[in-house]
Amino acid sequence: MHASHQQQSKLTRDRILQAAMRHFSECGYAAASIQRIARTAKVTKPTIYYHFGSKVGLFRVLLDEADSAFEELVVYSAARALGLSEQLVEVCAALLEFASTHAQVAQLALGSSVRASGDSPPQAHCRQRILNRLGVIEKLMRKGLLDGTLRSPLKADMLAACFLGLLHYQFKLHLARSESRPMRRVARELVAVFLHGAAVSDNS
Repeated sequence: MHASHQQQSKLTRDRILQAAMRHFSECGYAAASIQRIARTAKVTKPTIYYHFGSKVGLFRVLLDEADSAFEELVVYSAARALGLSEQLVEVCAALLEFASTHAQVAQLALGSSVRASGDSPPQAHCRQRILNRLGVIEKLMRKGLLDGTLRSPLKADMLAACFLGLLHYQFKLHLARSESRPMRRVARELVAVFLHGAAVSDNS
């Protein structure tokens, strides 16, 4: 009986998270309503407060899960290749594929990074989340600086920020387009621009 109760509680919690993901990604934090989330999840408002404590608590759990998914994808996809170039291609392809199959998670993660401070709770630690994502990519850049793939005068944090900037805009383009290009081709093009630039080299 106890196990059955725990399973039912988990199913209810997951249903709330799915409904909240949809509403937060569509409306943002400020406009999302606990009443609407409860109605979509087919639970009462007190049930949401029981599981998450508050609207802030619910939002924070969703962001935690989005950040965990981001970090795991970067770590596992990078481990599938040798050398910075191929590692970055694997990371890009995996994240773009994730954005395709989990569009609401991607929208929420991107939205929490760029929304005005008044549209997300201070408890969400959005600034720290940006720094955490930067740190995951920065580790790859640091290896590239050490093995000579990247130019040593450049800093790992700046390189990571530039790479994430390119990747985030690709996310936005992918979410905005009705039809998408092959993920791996996009990943290779993005990495080529990042590592080699777009200008014709001057050999004169």
